[in-house]
Amino acid sequence: MQATRPRYIVDEKGKKVAVVLEIAEYERLMEELADLRAYDEAMAEGGEPRPFDEVVAEIERERDVRAYDQAIKEGDEFVPAAQAWAELDRKN
Repeated sequence: MQATRPRYIVDEKGKKVAVVLEIAEYERLMEELADLRAYDEAMAEGGEPRPFDEVVAEIERERDVRAYDQAIKEGDEFVPAAQAWAELDRKN
């Protein structure tokens, strides 16, 4: 899924007062926000530190599961995060 450019709602003076996003982009942002909140909660609880790469791999697996479920539901093609990142790295 590719991020779309937001559209803005402006008031009579041209000041941006709201943003319009596609549902898929909104849902992606909400998932990221949930991940950030979970991180903040985990940091507040303390606990044992984990290697960054391990945590990233776990998050990518969880996102892949959610993305796969969403893609199947919408009839879209699914590309795992690791594969997508590898393809981007090859292009750069």
